[in-house]
Amino acid sequence: MRQSSPKRDRALEIVLSDLVEKGCHVGDGCKFGGDFLCYDGDREERHAFACVRVFDRVEDWPCLSPVDLTGFVRTMNTVGKICILACVSELGSGEYCVSYVDLILEKVLSNRAHKRKNEKIARKDMSKNLHKE
Repeated sequence: MRQSSPKRDRALEIVLSDLVEKGCHVGDGCKFGGDFLCYDGDREERHAFACVRVFDRVEDWPCLSPVDLTGFVRTMNTVGKICILACVSELGSGEYCVSYVDLILEKVLSNRAHKRKNEKIARKDMSKNLHKE
């Protein structure tokens, strides 16, 4: 579990209220390594479309190591969810700004491995025309 602090708890509360205000249905994201899961409808009828990790200040962004970030993105990609990083910045006089960054893996279809895979599929398709007796 991530460490709790009054500032972090306040950031979680702010992001939760912002997500609900935007129309998201929200659940616990601990199972997937995040703070919240976001649903675009009733949680009983739908799967979550995103997992959110909350940071309580901009200075915490560098604490994400490439390994942690890659692991989070790849895990969410595997389970079919978007990764969202949320950062809460205090503007002063009790006002806050919530910033969101979404991270999604994209397949590069021009990649050599993808080309080879497609060529194998094409060869298999050609063999369907051969008749065995």
